[in-house]
Amino acid sequence: MPSNVNLDLIFSKNYERKVNFDNTIKFKGRLILIPPSKYRISFTKCLANVFLFEDKGIYILYKKDIIHITKLSENNKDYKISKQIESFLNQREYQQFVI
Repeated sequence: MPSNVNLDLIFSKNYERKVNFDNTIKFKGRLILIPPSKYRISFTKCLANVFLFEDKGIYILYKKDIIHITKLSENNKDYKISKQIESFLNQREYQQFVI
């Protein structure tokens, strides 16, 4: 495996979003402003990949280049609900049946 491959990006949740006219994207109920980068001044109408990590970190990529890094708020409603569902599904109870 090449050494320049970021495994965190491979094993995270990946979403695709279209950048709005005001250089923002909507993700998990939150509006995220994408600042100008060395690649482009504006990303309007571009498709960006949003990667969500387990630690609530968010990476926004455009053509495999990281253009913005932020974190999801602790109080994000969608994130709380998805974590509760994941926690519920991870609780495994095994019952022994006697025949």
